[in-house]
Amino acid sequence: MQKYVEMATSFFETPIDLRSRAMIIVAALLLVPTYFFPLWNMTLYSNQFPDGLVINIYSYKLEGGRTPNRDDLREINALNHYIGMRPLVQDDFTEFKWIPFVIGGVMLLAFRVAVLGKMAKLVDLFVLFTYFGLFSLWSFYHKLYLYGHELDPSAAVKVAPFTPPIFGHSTMANFEVYSFPDIGSYFMAAMPLFLVAAMWLSRRMYVRERPAELEHVVVRIPEPIITREHGSWAVLFVPIIVGAAVPGVCTLHVALLTTSALGLFLSYVPLQMLLRELGGARLDAERLRASRFWAAIYVGVAIAFFIPLLLEGYWQLVLIAGGAAIFFLTNFSLTRFFEKSILSDLAAVAGLTLGAPGSYYVATGLIDLTAGMLWIMNFLFFGSGVFYVYMKIRAAGVRKPELTWADKLSLGKLNLIYHFVVVSILIVMTAQHSTPQLALVAFVPMMIHAIYGTLKLSSRVRFRQLGFLLLAQSALFGFLLSIVAEMK
Repeated sequence: MQKYVEMATSFFETPIDLRSRAMIIVAALLLVPTYFFPLWNMTLYSNQFPDGLVINIYSYKLEGGRTPNRDDLREINALNHYIGMRPLVQDDFTEFKWIPFVIGGVMLLAFRVAVLGKMAKLVDLFVLFTYFGLFSLWSFYHKLYLYGHELDPSAAVKVAPFTPPIFGHSTMANFEVYSFPDIGSYFMAAMPLFLVAAMWLSRRMYVRERPAELEHVVVRIPEPIITREHGSWAVLFVPIIVGAAVPGVCTLHVALLTTSALGLFLSYVPLQMLLRELGGARLDAERLRASRFWAAIYVGVAIAFFIPLLLEGYWQLVLIAGGAAIFFLTNFSLTRFFEKSILSDLAAVAGLTLGAPGSYYVATGLIDLTAGMLWIMNFLFFGSGVFYVYMKIRAAGVRKPELTWADKLSLGKLNLIYHFVVVSILIVMTAQHSTPQLALVAFVPMMIHAIYGTLKLSSRVRFRQLGFLLLAQSALFGFLLSIVAEMK
């Protein structure tokens, strides 16, 4: 242990080479444009303003678009007055006072690092700037949240509390709002990349100069443990995208939820290995070490991005996460005692598709009938893939050059029964107006594929092509369901 500490101390005291110093200077100069170009841009479109009302956010000021006949910031404040929202006044944004100061301080620190040339100081600079960037984003988002939630109750027009989008598109009242980084932010984002490149170049020099010393002390990060079931990635991301597309909102909350869900999804395989090891299964030392390492990393990422959502008041996500955990344990128990089965895969699908109501909730703040219908529809769709793949697996095990109609019916009966049940559920949901009639369109390709695949069933199965086909079908489902939501 002491040797590792000594090597770490030696590394941080390493002088950085000339190329790294040049990259640090370039990184510092990349911050200069932040004083001249906007960091962020928001544009509001409506029938009254088809060309859009523009707000440009600089590091030190707030500026609306201007034409000879219109001041966009004044127009926006006039509209805000009717819904009880405070006017956008530059003096209310304390960020305009400290952000330019911090940027200037970071530039001076960067020049200092380039002159002194120590790895420790370069790492400090990178950590400091990363913290500054993340804190600035949070501060910007929190300010938007306060503006949209602290509404005057005596306003002429009553609207539900809202949060203007920090990134992407959102519909607010009769306005379509688009919010994206502007030129200044791209220059800021490039700075840490140059700092990382400078660290990497100097580390290469450090390793080349000490090959004998490092031979026995290099800490090897285990190879990442990632699921080999490629179709599960679609089961994770498509419901999340659909859940955000239905209300037409893409916010920082959705991005946080997506990252947290990704961490939980990746943690499944290493956690499963650890649970098996606790249950008495034998794992080799290297595999066990890798499982512990990546389980900690993945779960850590999930928690780190989940906590900000809880701090913003999305406590019902705990129930959704709890449901996902129950389905995970169900899947683990079923695979442990019965290997892989339709039931174990359906449990996994039920857990992953909870991303749909989750993203809908963080986009709208609601857990309502629509959230439940989104989960059911996504579960029904991806459950189709489970039955279809198992039908193909069973067919591949039949040692016949050609399958008879009786063989096809016997192998495909569960697949056909499941899709009959799906159609029945969708008809009932539509008849009760729980879901729009056009939503049925999203299931049409799935139904055609299921029936055609059963009729053309063969013992010769190309699983690679089948995987790509199911991925394309999942993307089409998500696209169609999102289009239906836009038309509703």
